[in-house]
Amino acid sequence: MCIHGMELGEWTDNVVHSNGRYGLRIFHVLIPLANPCMSEYDASAEDPWATNPAVTANFNGLIGYKNIRDAATAERIGDVRWNNFKAVDNKFGGLEMTYAQYSKPFETVGIFNALIVGYSNNNQSLDTGSHPPNNPGAMGIITSQTDGMLVDGVKFVNFNDDQFAFASESHS
Repeated sequence: MCIHGMELGEWTDNVVHSNGRYGLRIFHVLIPLANPCMSEYDASAEDPWATNPAVTANFNGLIGYKNIRDAATAERIGDVRWNNFKAVDNKFGGLEMTYAQYSKPFETVGIFNALIVGYSNNNQSLDTGSHPPNNPGAMGIITSQTDGMLVDGVKFVNFNDDQFAFASESHS
C-alpha cells in the first residue's frame, strides 16, 4: 500500500485556530495518483505526466486563524488545490506550499479564491511578549521553492507596512 499516493476522500469546511504551530499541515507527502505505487513522472514518455495521471485533492473551505505559524502548510504535494480558504491573524504566514513540482506545472496545484487578512480588530494575544499585536513580519502566501504553483482569485486585506502579501521563504 502506498498511502502518500492514494486519493483523498472529502475535506470540506473545517476550522483551525489557536494552534501552537499550524492549523492544517500536510507533512511530508501527498501526491495522489491514478496508480499510487508508481512514479508521477515518466521521462521516457511523450507527455511525462500522462503515464500515471494525478488525481486532484480538493481541500475546501478552511478557516484558519490565530495559529502561531500558518493557517495551512504543505510540503511535497501533487495536484493539491486549496479552494476558498480564509486565513486571519496567523502570526507567521497565512498559506504556505513548499514543493509543488509533483504534478503538471502551472495547471494543477495551487491556492484559489482565498481571503487572507494580515490582522483584524480581534488580533490580541495573551503572550504579547513573543507574539505582538498586528503580526509584524507576517506573510500572506509563502510560495513554493519549485515552479508550477498557481495562485488565483486571492484577496489580501489589512496588511501593514511591515507585513507582506507574498513571500518566497517557504521552509523545508
